[in-house]
Parts: sequence; C-alpha cells; structure tokens
Amino acid sequence: MNKAGRATDFFIAANGPMGFVSYFEELCQEEALEHLLILKAGPGCGKSTLMKRMAALREGEEEVQRLHCSADPESLDGVLFSGSRLAIVDGTAPHVIEPTFPGAFERVVDLYHCLDEEKLKTHRAEIVEAHRNNKALLARCRSLIGGAGALVGEIYQIAAPCTDREKILRYTASLSKRLATSKKEGRGRESRRFLTCLGAGDQASFPANIPTLCSQTVVLHDRWGAAGRIFMESLKEHLLEAGYDVICCPCPLFPHHKIEHLFVPELGLGVFTSNDFHAFDLPGAKNIHARRFTQMQPLDAKSARVRFHMKAAKNLLSQADTLMKEAKAWHDQLEKYYVSACDFTEIDSIFETLIAKYF
Repeated sequence: MNKAGRATDFFIAANGPMGFVSYFEELCQEEALEHLLILKAGPGCGKSTLMKRMAALREGEEEVQRLHCSADPESLDGVLFSGSRLAIVDGTAPHVIEPTFPGAFERVVDLYHCLDEEKLKTHRAEIVEAHRNNKALLARCRSLIGGAGALVGEIYQIAAPCTDREKILRYTASLSKRLATSKKEGRGRESRRFLTCLGAGDQASFPANIPTLCSQTVVLHDRWGAAGRIFMESLKEHLLEAGYDVICCPCPLFPHHKIEHLFVPELGLGVFTSNDFHAFDLPGAKNIHARRFTQMQPLDAKSARVRFHMKAAKNLLSQADTLMKEAKAWHDQLEKYYVSACDFTEIDSIFETLIAKYF
C-alpha cells in the first residue's frame, strides 16, 4: 500500500496510574482538519460501526488512522482521514467532547433521538447496575495499574543514578543526523498516540503499524527505563528541530514523563523501546543496548530487587487484565438494553447522509 492509502491503528486514550489519560483534545484542535464530527449516542448504538464503515470506504484511497477504545480494542473511539481533512470521534463518556467552534468546523451528530426512552425506562435498574459495576471495576483496574507504575518507578529510581545522561545526549545528536540526513525548514509537529495500552490483554498493541509505517527501525533495549526516558526525549527533539513530524507514543504507566516509541512517517522510521513488558525483535533493526549508557556494577548489586519489583508489577498488570474483561462483560450487558431500544433504520439513514456529504 502506498503512503497515501495506508491505514494505521493507535489508541488515543488509555488507563493510567493516575486515571484515564486522553489525547482527544489534541486531535480535536488539529490545525489540518476541515471537519470534525462528534458522535453522541448511547452504548451499542452504532458509533463504532459508522467509523469502521467510513474507514473501510477510504482505506487504500487516503491515509486513515483508526483510533481504538482501550477498554474494548475491537471498537473505535475515532478515525482520522488525512486526505479528506476529516476526523470523526465518539464524544461520549469517559472522553466527553463538546465543540469549541460549533459550525466553523465542528458538528455534533446527535443520535439520542433514535432511542426508545420508554423501553429503556423499563430496564432502568439493570442499566444503572451495569454502569456502576463497570465503573467500579475500571476504578479497581486503574488502582492495580497504579501499583504496577509505582513498582516500575522504583526500578527507574534505582537505575537513574547509574545512567550517563551526557553520553546519551551525544549519541542521540549523532544518531539523529544519520537518520534524518537532510534538514527541513521550520519545526516539525508532534502528535501523541498510544501504541500500547494496559488492561487490554492480547489486544494491547498494534504491531502491524511497524511494517506499514517503517522501512527503517531502531530498537533500544532498556529493561530499567532510565536511559530510555532521556534517549527518546532527546531523539524526538532532534527530529522535530530537523523539521519532521513525529508521532510520540507515551508509556501508559508514565504517560506524562516517558516516551516509549516514536514514528516518523516521512522518514519511514520507527524507534522502539524493548523491555520486560514488550519485547521487540525486528529483523534488520539497529539494536542499541542501554548497558552502553549505564554503570552496571552498582545496578547489578540491586538485581534481586529489580527482579522482585518486575515480577510484582507483571502480576498486578495481569490482575488488571482480568478486571478489564469483567468490566467489559458489564458494558456488553449495558449495550444489550440500548441495542434493543435503538431505531437502527434511522441510524443507518443518518450514516448514509454523512457518508454522502463528507465522501
């Protein structure tokens, strides 16, 4: 597939140690957008189906970015169409989105009128119970993720004093010149997406993005997390200063402090962190080991503590996966009530009108 017609998959929101982290606001302020459609509807009323249908229509014709739901990766929370300068997003909780410039380029697509309120009222108690149970399980899931984050943070604290910051900065300055051999005018644009998310089991990442976006790959092997923070942040800045747009993929455990992966589509470049939670063994990749930037003797002396923290963190994340599945089961139950009360003939008519207008 050529660059203009490629399709990629990311998460635009995820559960983190401090709660739900979303980059929807960044997407909705996208300067390149001409149209932003904000879908408002009950659960199970076809928002994700519409986005999948529209993505399928344009795949192969223009660059399409599918943005998945971290609680249910089979569902979409948004789609970005670069060529059409169009984005469609789910504007309901937990990522409630309201228009800032209604009519100028934002439009709310309200589907609530397609619901049979009287039918829903007969299941009010069950709907409330399903919602509360789903919300409670997600809160417990975030607590477990928070515990894992604290343990992995301890490993970072152990490794940080052993990490040679200046050596990393010199290396990334040199590496960036080899990766981006020509400098463009102006500074590149940074966008943030999650390549991985926590609590989504086997669907927690999108490895298919790598062959789609990358003709050259770099893998930093860093199980301690200290070198990677400096390496990725520094390399990102060099690439932005060289004028290239960069997709930054933060670590869900430290979404505000640690970049885990980078994509530079114009260069066909992907830079990935490989560690105990997600290993990258990519044929033809340039492999860099954090040991070259690390004083290993003091770190080796604390290896037993590192192993203990790592094992405990993995156990907590495994429990979070289990709770996420339970939460989804309650959400699926909630959807059943709304599906039974939804007029899908009217929904389909609205969808066809949107497709005809914007495509």
